[in-house]
Amino acid sequence: MRPIFVGLIFGPLIGVMIDNIPLGLPIGLGLGALYEVLTGYDKDGDMEEDDKQL
Repeated sequence: MRPIFVGLIFGPLIGVMIDNIPLGLPIGLGLGALYEVLTGYDKDGDMEEDDKQL
């Protein structure tokens, strides 16, 4: 599963925790995007290490 979708799922949950649901969605998307950058996902949705091994 792409991390950006994880952000979409957890965004509303974060919004409920901070009592501001509209603010939770961008926070969740930001965390998902940050996780996507840090883990090295590329546009194909697979890890960059796999591309280097091929």
